[in-house]
Amino acid sequence: MPLSRQSNNVWKAKIPGQALAENCITYECSAPILRNMYIDQHCFESLLRGADGISDFWIHRAELMTEDLLRRMIITT
Repeated sequence: MPLSRQSNNVWKAKIPGQALAENCITYECSAPILRNMYIDQHCFESLLRGADGISDFWIHRAELMTEDLLRRMIITT
């Protein structure tokens, strides 16, 4: 997701879970935006776990992207 210069500076200075917590970002309030970026509840919770969840975040997000792209390849008549 494109960020403003100010937002980008804030986010790059912190780990994702820290930035989410400090900005009081919850999945429930942000779900429509996050889902469009292939971030579901599982991905969001992985980010909140900090460094321990980053690998799981990327793996699960890649699975979400793969599922979406494969679904788009199916042509129905």
